Amino acid sequence: MVKICVAGTIALLLTFYSAQVACAHQPFFEEDDTNEDTPMVVRDPTISTALYATLETNDDVDYFAFSAVKGSRVLVGITVPQIEGQQEFAPTVAVVGPGLPAGVLPAPVKSENYRGYGVIIIAPTPPRGFFEPFSRTKYWSRQSEYVEIPGDATYTVAVWHEPQDETGRYVAVIGDREVSGGDPEFASKIDEYWTPVTTNLHTEEKLSLWQQLFDLIRLTGKRAGTLLRYPK
Repeated sequence: MVKICVAGTIALLLTFYSAQVACAHQPFFEEDDTNEDTPMVVRDPTISTALYATLETNDDVDYFAFSAVKGSRVLVGITVPQIEGQQEFAPTVAVVGPGLPAGVLPAPVKSENYRGYGVIIIAPTPPRGFFEPFSRTKYWSRQSEYVEIPGDATYTVAVWHEPQDETGRYVAVIGDREVSGGDPEFASKIDEYWTPVTTNLHTEEKLSLWQQLFDLIRLTGKRAGTLLRYPK
């Protein structure tokens, strides 16, 4: 009987330990859409942080930021949840900051804020599927790269889809040191997150549709006024 109890206790401890290892990264959700002026900040880029985010429109660009020290190596990558319709969804990543290799900033992230900064582009690669046992969810691993930090500074990670014709959900991964933590409400939020994105119009397209609607209202109003002045 004692042996059975001990074996059961060991099995329970191993199960608990496995769950802890599986969720050792720190997950957070993009609660509000980020931009270059209000990036989502990663407090410690050495810790494996999973940022659950969404490109909500075709021209959406998400921004994340972290401060790092010279000589460190920071893992930056993208995984894509296996949500219906996301088989071809493959965001591009740019790491921007002082001292990084010189390069031309991609059009979606060009800004006066980054004048004189270098850039590393991390393009998507063919997807590799994997199962995350703790949350019991599936993902495609798209791309990852260790970025050599040239100096003590703040660095920006920009994420967009190239070409800008897709919307979807993704997980930006920053850091590789496994430490438990993250959003304590992760379990209650993941189900709502795990749904297809339906909004996919460019900002310009939205404005065009609104303009067409206003024109129609104005035209309808003119016709109504004409009928009132000249009834049949």
